[in-house]
Amino acid sequence: MNLKKTKKILITASSKNIPKIKGHLLLIENPSEKEYHLLASWRRKNRRWFRDTKPVTVSSTKKWWKEVRGNPLRVLFWVEDLDGHIIGHMGLNRFKGASCELDNVIRGNKTSPGLMSLAVSSLILWVLNSLPIKRVNLQTNYDNLHAIRFYEKSNFKIVKKSKPLVKMKYSP
Repeated sequence: MNLKKTKKILITASSKNIPKIKGHLLLIENPSEKEYHLLASWRRKNRRWFRDTKPVTVSSTKKWWKEVRGNPLRVLFWVEDLDGHIIGHMGLNRFKGASCELDNVIRGNKTSPGLMSLAVSSLILWVLNSLPIKRVNLQTNYDNLHAIRFYEKSNFKIVKKSKPLVKMKYSP
């Protein structure tokens, strides 16, 4: 399975069963210096949700990115609005059999209300329709109530709740 061959996924919303393009998921391949700074600032802002005690810097973000990029079973996409502004990122990880995990969902800029939800839905639909995947799961911190509510609104159900992680599965 070559996850990194898909460069762009449309983010759509349906109105009267007519899909309308709202943005794009763009494969992150070689971040520019500006994009590394963006990633680092978002990682720094959301640091408490990552189980990493090291300071988040541009240098540590470049090292993290090298690990992400080097993993053939992990992929990360920019979430881009129709004006070409990058407002966040999300990806896929931990492919095993017919399942994978939604991973690293970060909203960076508080613009384009609803776009992150549509991006999650569009990514999941792409996974289920384009890959040999039948189940999409995720993990988030048990005390990240905002994320848990967000995922529940995106059709994820809690399957295991314990410290430090809540495990959820996509259940349309």
